[in-house]
Amino acid sequence: MRIKNYFKYRTIFSKYWRESHIPLYQWYRAKDKFKKPICHFSVGKPHWFFGWYADSKHMNPIIDIYSSSLGWKDKYNSPRHEWNPFFAITFFRRYRLMWMWNYVSDPLDTSEHTRSMATWEAILDYIYYNKSIEWVRNNHIWLNQDNSEITINKNLK
Repeated sequence: MRIKNYFKYRTIFSKYWRESHIPLYQWYRAKDKFKKPICHFSVGKPHWFFGWYADSKHMNPIIDIYSSSLGWKDKYNSPRHEWNPFFAITFFRRYRLMWMWNYVSDPLDTSEHTRSMATWEAILDYIYYNKSIEWVRNNHIWLNQDNSEITINKNLK
């Protein structure tokens, strides 16, 4: 009986791990159409962002390893980007090594951040909403502050 219960919970855990904690899970499912995101590395004191612990008391006091796939929600039958995928190691709740994946090449350019967010939403549309790559290319167009168009064409193969 114990062995049967072990495999029952292990299967549930495996599915949860695959979908929620592998950082590039969504991109991997669409890798034939989208370029690989850029990996950014940072070292420093932990700061809060969407996808991270709400309080440090939930972290291991010595070493904490945490990862997340793309954070998103469904709103009005379309995906909304919440946070980028990441992998983090925190030491003594004070120092963090973090790898984050997105499509931003110039951190000071706001249109790059918009393009990155639109690309993640396009990947979600392609994977979960069964949209064609042409539909995704034509519908994920944003306007910049100077009314210039921001498209995801730069991040498509």
